[in-house]
Amino acid sequence: MTNTAYPTLPEWVDLTNMSDRVNALMRANWALINEAADLLNAGDMGPLTWEALQDIWAETIDIEANIAKARALDDLAHPQLVL
Repeated sequence: MTNTAYPTLPEWVDLTNMSDRVNALMRANWALINEAADLLNAGDMGPLTWEALQDIWAETIDIEANIAKARALDDLAHPQLVL
C-alpha cells in the first residue's frame, strides 16, 4: 500500500460577487474539506475516523444545500448579479 498525502485547500478568499453569508458558508465548507484531508493524512482509518468522515460528509451536504438557498436569495435580491 502506498502512502498518499491528501492536499488541503488554501484559506478561502471572499468573492466580492457573493454575499457575506455565501462566503461564510464556503469558508466553513473548505474548513471541513481540510479537516477530512487531515484525518486521512493521519493514517488511522479506524472506526472513529470513518465515523468522523461520515459526519464531515453529512455536514458538507447540509452546507451545500444552504449555499444553494443563500445564492437563490441573493439572485432574487440582486438579479443584475446573476450570470
